[in-house]
Amino acid sequence: MKKQKFYIFPHIYYSKNSDNEILLYNTQNGNHLIFKSLELKNIIDSIYAPENLGVIDLSNRILCDEKIRNFVETIIEKGFGKTVEINDDRKLVNLLPILNLQDDIERLKLDNEHEAGENAICYLNELNIYINNVCKLNCAFCNLYSMQTKSCFKNENNVVFPIKKLKEIFDSLQYTQLKNVNILGGNIFLYPHFNELLELTKNYDFSFHFWVHIFNAAGNEKLLSFHFQEIIITFPIDKEKIINFARLQKDNDKITYHFLIENDMQYIETENIINEASIKNFQIAPIFTGINLSFFQNNIYLSNEDILGSVVSQRIIFCNQKLNSNFFGKLYILPDGNVRANLNAKFLGNIFENSVIELIAKELTENTVWRKTRNEKPCSDCLYQFICPPPSNYEIAIDKPNLCNVKK
Repeated sequence: MKKQKFYIFPHIYYSKNSDNEILLYNTQNGNHLIFKSLELKNIIDSIYAPENLGVIDLSNRILCDEKIRNFVETIIEKGFGKTVEINDDRKLVNLLPILNLQDDIERLKLDNEHEAGENAICYLNELNIYINNVCKLNCAFCNLYSMQTKSCFKNENNVVFPIKKLKEIFDSLQYTQLKNVNILGGNIFLYPHFNELLELTKNYDFSFHFWVHIFNAAGNEKLLSFHFQEIIITFPIDKEKIINFARLQKDNDKITYHFLIENDMQYIETENIINEASIKNFQIAPIFTGINLSFFQNNIYLSNEDILGSVVSQRIIFCNQKLNSNFFGKLYILPDGNVRANLNAKFLGNIFENSVIELIAKELTENTVWRKTRNEKPCSDCLYQFICPPPSNYEIAIDKPNLCNVKK
């Protein structure tokens, strides 16, 4: 005698919430189905129960329920699953994907034979070093920019990072997987060892990115011609000066312009500059000032349509369950040697007292930001919890766990 079996394809992501809502999401094309039913939730739960190996029997009793029968038919029509008849003595196995990170930190904590720092250096993919904190510009929101996006910053204390220590750091990391090294500060051209730093960088294969405000860059652009240049532009702006600068550098494909905007008018002005100067490489970063929440609500906050409007792969969904791709793998070294995994996070230690490996291992185990996921309410009870991008600096700046219009 044959039995009818029912299963969901492995590339279908399943999510549920406390209201018995169900989301089935096709990670290959973005198609999705949303249901609200305790009976249907129980059916899907049964499929994903480990003992059922991704397959359940569709008995006549189950199929007599019109709601369940329609549900099964819809799943098949949408290409989310399949039914198959099979003999009683044969076992059908549907290999559903399982989140299994080889170096999962929680398991490392429990494994006495390994330490979290053993392979810690492999996780470092971006190093941000602030070589000084002096700048003569008076940008309107200087103290906010670097807390929300990569930018220069300054404070009253004139602190300079030792060039000798820079060499030690580069030497210790030159045979690792680290690729990107960002050189930041106040006005980096005021760094007393700047020319020596440029010579030092020639000895390493890192991709060095020098971050400088456009008003500090003018006249110094030739110094950085052999490195990536990240030009910061804040408002209010001198439109003519920016356009002239960009036109003079039009053949330099190593320059990227970073426009830090606060409202719609600045966005329009930025677009005009980009078009007039034929700027090819640029990024536009919104900045929360404390008085422009409506700008974020209208332009940054996500809706259902935004979340489901693009295809999110299974790999990304799994990643969002375990780590924060906005923060993971990054370290920030300040001029006084203090190190953070994010400028909004607590100090991990000091580079003059701790090695890079020790600092990474501490972040992996203490988790100041690298593994900060959407595991807090209201996100923890949302169907889109791990389809959404992970938390960013904007959630921290606005002091709101979710920047969306889905969950209030």
